[in-house]
Amino acid sequence: MSDNETVRALIAGWFSGVGVAFITMALLLIVLVRDPKWRARVARSNLKLPLVGVIALNALMLFWTLVGLVFGALYLGLGQPTFSITVSIITLIATGGCFFVRGVLDWTTRIVLLTPLILFGGLLPALAAL
Repeated sequence: MSDNETVRALIAGWFSGVGVAFITMALLLIVLVRDPKWRARVARSNLKLPLVGVIALNALMLFWTLVGLVFGALYLGLGQPTFSITVSIITLIATGGCFFVRGVLDWTTRIVLLTPLILFGGLLPALAAL
């Protein structure tokens, strides 16, 4: 394995993580703005809604880019077919866990679960192969 392959896989993982972070952040902002329960909870905590958005963006960006780098390293170790299958299994387990805890999967939960599957399972290998 050459250094170029390693760099490509890690940058592809980082880029995919950034994509997942922005999509989940957009969904979080939609939920925060539209749901009166969340707005009331933020108002009771003496925080301004934009500040909550900035904190959430930073936390999501750090989390998903870290996950992307880990998946980039995992891609190096597993290779293409096994990596995509592994990401699919992880997403299936997360979906089952969400369904078990919540009992129903609304549209935001489905998008949050499908985004990593598409970006990490499809985009990451495609970018790493360039």
